[in-house]
Amino acid sequence: MNDSWFLTVNRKGKNKIQINSTEIYQSLYLEIKQRLELDISVVQVLEWMVNMVVVAYENYQRQHNTKIAQLTTGALNNSKGRWHEFIVTGFLAKVARNFYLEYKIPLITFRLPSSRDETQPEFFKIFQTQEFQTSYPLENIETIKKRIFFSSPDYIISVIEDEQLFQSIQSYIELQAQQPEYLGVEIYDLLKGRLKAREVKAFISVKVSNRPDRRYQALYETAMIKAISYTSGQMWKYYMMTAEDFSNSDKRIFSQGIAPHGIALNQDLKSVDNMYSAYNQQDLINLVEDAIFL
Repeated sequence: MNDSWFLTVNRKGKNKIQINSTEIYQSLYLEIKQRLELDISVVQVLEWMVNMVVVAYENYQRQHNTKIAQLTTGALNNSKGRWHEFIVTGFLAKVARNFYLEYKIPLITFRLPSSRDETQPEFFKIFQTQEFQTSYPLENIETIKKRIFFSSPDYIISVIEDEQLFQSIQSYIELQAQQPEYLGVEIYDLLKGRLKAREVKAFISVKVSNRPDRRYQALYETAMIKAISYTSGQMWKYYMMTAEDFSNSDKRIFSQGIAPHGIALNQDLKSVDNMYSAYNQQDLINLVEDAIFL
């Protein structure tokens, strides 16, 4: 099993190790699932996975009677980021499925893909064309949207009014809930150009940890989203999620930060609606309930 977890590659005459993060997640999935269902925090699960990989690599080297290369912190961090995506995507899919079963709310949670062209945010592509027309919610940004630049949020929470569209997406929600490594963008592709502004409820920024040098990237992202929300008469929410604990600086900045357009309006408008760190499964349920009901 452990042999399939690692791949040795030669770069510029030096052997380097690559971690097969998807294979590792699949191999450990039943134990990961068990831990998450016990409401063990995501960061503890990720730390356990890292320890499993370190021990497995030591065994791998002994079995091959060689010291090929060291596992780097960067390689392990990249894998943690990937595992975190798998966990969050599966969590949110299960929450969406359960909300429909319990409340009959056609809830859809989906990932936005990375922008293929940084000058054209994937964010705007999810909306119906008519939403930008006169007398529709996004009319105020129609003439300027090509000059609005910001990174795409990681996840969107929406409630779909089109029952037929919702049913066509259900099979993919099930895939995300049941298959540990499934991160397909089929839901995004199905929704692209089909959402109304009022069907969007919230956005989530998801990170393993919040790097200090990227702290203001998230603030800029939420500033742009909240400004668009305000001018279009929507009540979009924005949440920050990190597997690891927020620093004291993060807590102050994200919990107390005012939305920039609030300064111009002389209104105390929140930049980030809520923060979740060192979270567990119940915290994600709370997040979705806050987005939908409050």
